[in-house]
Amino acid sequence: MVTGLVVMNTFSVVIAQRTRELALLRTLGAKRGQIRSSVLIEALLIGVVSSLLGVAAAVG
Repeated sequence: MVTGLVVMNTFSVVIAQRTRELALLRTLGAKRGQIRSSVLIEALLIGVVSSLLGVAAAVG
């Protein structure tokens, strides 16, 4: 439960920092779904890589 809250808080901070970039993408014609998809894909990739590194560290 705590880990989920930490991850959620981390991505909230990342999105807050990237607000200008996301606004620029909207200005250039990106749709909300495209931006949401890109953020979710980035979150998925970071989660998978972090999980793999955590498993490797635990095994090692």
